[in-house]
Amino acid sequence: ASGNRSRARCSTVSTSASTVTNDGNVTETYSLSVTNPAGWTAVQAAPSAAEEYALLAQFNVAAPTAGSFTYANYALSTTSTACSATKFAGDQTGLSVATSGTRSLWFRFNAPTSTSVTTQQTITVTVTAAAG
Repeated sequence: ASGNRSRARCSTVSTSASTVTNDGNVTETYSLSVTNPAGWTAVQAAPSAAEEYALLAQFNVAAPTAGSFTYANYALSTTSTACSATKFAGDQTGLSVATSGTRSLWFRFNAPTSTSVTTQQTITVTVTAAAG
């Protein structure tokens, strides 16, 4: 037997959406970013090393399929990234959201291929709004 082991990739789509509401008095465009938990690093591709994870976000009315999340358009990073007609867009966008408008934000999480972290982790997603 060889010494190679295959590793299963753990990926899941959230079972409910987070609601993002424009409670300001102007049309808003959103930007999204993530804060890494201690010991883990967000990547914008399939996690390939220990302690790497990917968190992807998509605005969509209903739960999107796991396959609808591409890394290029949906992976979050620690750098705030503005929404566009394609960036974080499903059948909704975070672009030019009207006053009192709501959006449903769904997540897909790709766990690290391996980790030495044994405690529960918290990943913070920040939604920033700017006029526009």
